[in-house]
Amino acid sequence: MKLLWPPRPLGLGTPLGLAAPSGRTRPDLLRDLRLVPVFGIFTALLIVAVDVLLFYGATIGRMPSLDDHPAVVSRVFVSLFGGVLEEVMFRLMLATFIAWLAYLALSRVVEKPKE
Repeated sequence: MKLLWPPRPLGLGTPLGLAAPSGRTRPDLLRDLRLVPVFGIFTALLIVAVDVLLFYGATIGRMPSLDDHPAVVSRVFVSLFGGVLEEVMFRLMLATFIAWLAYLALSRVVEKPKE
């Protein structure tokens, strides 16, 4: 049996990309975006609680004081640069390489799609 490769796109976009332009879902999306800081604070407190309960606060004891951290500008730059670099390395390089290897491996057994 010959399979067509590459398969046709499914047309599934990201949920945020599909929900944001819709007038029906936009109010719900804006309401839910207000909950993001609440969930962020809750997650941080949950991580601290798990550290205290399971590891007796070992992580908290190893954290440096706030005076030992770099300046705010440096931290913002590292956060932005790290995010961009991660996307470039994993999405552009690693994912493309894996897709290329899969294409090479399957190109011998899969029929080319007809245009």
